[in-house]
Amino acid sequence: MLTRLLLLFTLILALGNSVNAQWVNTSSVSGAPIEEIYFPAPDTGFYVTAAFGSGGKIFGTTDGQNFSQLYADANNYFLSAFFLNSEIGWVGGGGIGSGIILFTDDGGASWDVQTTSCEQIESIFFVSEAIGWAVANDATAGTYFIYHTIDGGQNWDVQKTGFDYVRSVYFTSPTVGYVAGDNGRIFKTNDGGVNWYLLNTNVVFHFNDIQFISPLRGWASGYYSDGGMYETNDSGATWHRILTTAGMNYWGLAFVTPSYGFIAGDNGTIRVTTNGGASWNSMTTGHSETVTSFSFPDSSQGFASSNYGRVQRLGGTFTNISSASSSTSFSIYPNPMNDYSMLVLNTAGATITITDMSGRIVSEANVSDDSFLIDGTEWAKGVYLVTVRNGREFILRDWLSNLRGIVCISRRYRRKFAENSCGYLVDLVNLWWKSLSVLVLKKINTKTLRVI
Repeated sequence: MLTRLLLLFTLILALGNSVNAQWVNTSSVSGAPIEEIYFPAPDTGFYVTAAFGSGGKIFGTTDGQNFSQLYADANNYFLSAFFLNSEIGWVGGGGIGSGIILFTDDGGASWDVQTTSCEQIESIFFVSEAIGWAVANDATAGTYFIYHTIDGGQNWDVQKTGFDYVRSVYFTSPTVGYVAGDNGRIFKTNDGGVNWYLLNTNVVFHFNDIQFISPLRGWASGYYSDGGMYETNDSGATWHRILTTAGMNYWGLAFVTPSYGFIAGDNGTIRVTTNGGASWNSMTTGHSETVTSFSFPDSSQGFASSNYGRVQRLGGTFTNISSASSSTSFSIYPNPMNDYSMLVLNTAGATITITDMSGRIVSEANVSDDSFLIDGTEWAKGVYLVTVRNGREFILRDWLSNLRGIVCISRRYRRKFAENSCGYLVDLVNLWWKSLSVLVLKKINTKTLRVI
């Protein structure tokens, strides 16, 4: 299953039309089938295994090359992994008729069992340290389960159950998410999982993986008699096939830009597209194993795993890569906002687009400065996607929450309070382990923006 590409402060470089890169081996040591690989940072990564007769293991690396065993469980297979950063992550799995979810907050040095009151976990996704989902299957009964947590995994509740198998979960926001599985089933929620409804894919197809790169555009890969990939450009309302390969099973997928993506299959198959799936080219892996998953910590580095314990790194060069620096970043504050927030870039000049969760553009502007005042006075309370592009085509995204009624003073308010030069900046501190939010008032000088 695909390592999920969470779009929170993720830098994505738009790549050119040709690729000159190869997959090269790292010193993976497991020898067991790798179910999922996850790199939250370019040199820090993890993978999980499931071997018949010997259970599951968790491996990690801090140099992107050399892996060591971090955890082993002879009674449970490990099938999924998700990391918010290099320290905080979850691993899921189980056996026939049983499941388990593990948690680490120290980069894998120690692992706590969060729950065994679940079925075999196939996929995990978190949008914050507190809020996450996991999908599971009961192999004996042929039923699926969607679990939800609001306290970082201390408690997991069943949101939906039914007949058939589900294998992958992905959320584009804290409220909008998707679950994909067998027989063409893709479920969607618009309210954080309170309600799930079945999308009309019009196919009999077993989906193994699903990913979205924006609120509107996403992909799902898998197999039936033939392997392939389906695409949506309208938040899942309609799906159309963009890849078909006779006799092939496809397992993982990864799009790092709307144009540039990968798909993993049997017999050492990795295919790449540079035009959004209009055409696909084969890449050299040097082996005939099943490629099980991908992870791209950024747009210039990628990792792939196999069912024989192999980890490969995408080496070589990409041609026509934008020269945008990986240090390019932006910040939004206050966030959550009340009517106004300030977006600050560490480089001047960009196009800023803000959309709501339906994909509707609520604000768009071309700025020549290194800052932009976001005016949300006409927006409804909710979560918005902020996308920043410049002429070199780097793309950055972040979520912006509009909490109406909270008094905040952002950087540009220095003009408003020029005579009184003192104001208050509100920080929202999420105490996820207590499911609480605390407002912290910091007195600032609105001319210098220094905390007093």
